[in-house]
Amino acid sequence: MNASETSLHRLVDKWLGPATVLQVRVVRSGRMPAQRARFVLIETITSTGTRGMFFFRHQDRCWRVFPPHATRPSLTVYPIAA
Repeated sequence: MNASETSLHRLVDKWLGPATVLQVRVVRSGRMPAQRARFVLIETITSTGTRGMFFFRHQDRCWRVFPPHATRPSLTVYPIAA
């Protein structure tokens, strides 16, 4: 996936930008406790009101609107040599 397709700027334009935007600002940023993945809350102010949306950075360094999957324990079975 092309990194420019999932940059934070492009996602904000896609999800929050079509209306006449008067102001865009980062309201909150930080890391999720479990995965240590970054997140930001972007807010736009338009003539019709305020809209906000969370964006999450994944391990491939792309921003998306859904959080990354948590790493779960897994069981691996190895064949035993006879």
